[in-house]
Amino acid sequence: MTANILTANILTPVRLISGVLNPDANYHMKNSGMAAMTQRLDESVGRVLEKLKETGELDETLTIFTGDNGSDYEEWVFNARGMKGTPYVGGTRVPLIVAGPKVDTLVCDVPTIGRDFYSTLLSGVNAPSKLAEHVDGVDITPLFKVSGSIQDRPLYWHYPNYDKPPPFSPIIVDRWKLIH
Repeated sequence: MTANILTANILTPVRLISGVLNPDANYHMKNSGMAAMTQRLDESVGRVLEKLKETGELDETLTIFTGDNGSDYEEWVFNARGMKGTPYVGGTRVPLIVAGPKVDTLVCDVPTIGRDFYSTLLSGVNAPSKLAEHVDGVDITPLFKVSGSIQDRPLYWHYPNYDKPPPFSPIIVDRWKLIH
């Protein structure tokens, strides 16, 4: 498996903002700037995947798509309390979409955390595990299979932002969350 790192500028070009949304349609999201940025992101990911296919590298590439920490707009957070910068589900639950060789098509409800990616990527390229460097994360590649699982564990992090809410430190164990 190759270890390609790809980044893209997904800032909203002005030409995409006008005419993206039909004002008479019953869309959940009404923010045309966010819709244009989402459209641009979708198109950019599509171009990257198409180029990997053209070069014959798609079947050797693990593609991971995720977000950082929730939506900055309440209209994007469906049936969840909070938004970006808050310790609630609307501020911490993000998409995680994985595609590649040996990845089944499935929906998985096992919680993961960003620090799991280091162990997972090392595993994906058959690199030796470096436990001293990633003691907090786990390899989540078993979750890419229908029958896969990982050991239950508490998830915890610190959000040191002094902007919207004061800093907070959540810990999640099973279905319980403590926020300090």
